[in-house]
Amino acid sequence: MKEKAVRTIAICEDDRKERQELLMFVREAQKQLSFEMDVETFRNGEELLASMVFSGVPGFR
Repeated sequence: MKEKAVRTIAICEDDRKERQELLMFVREAQKQLSFEMDVETFRNGEELLASMVFSGVPGFR
């Protein structure tokens, strides 16, 4: 049981790190491309990336 809890915590920390990296990447893209969007309103990166692809942001096709 303890081992499972430790693995779950590690997975959550990995997800959090991945999300932080995605948010940093998108914020940098916003600065460079003047891409207006409130990143914090997105629940996950898939929705954010899909919106960037469909809006024609360079590099997201």
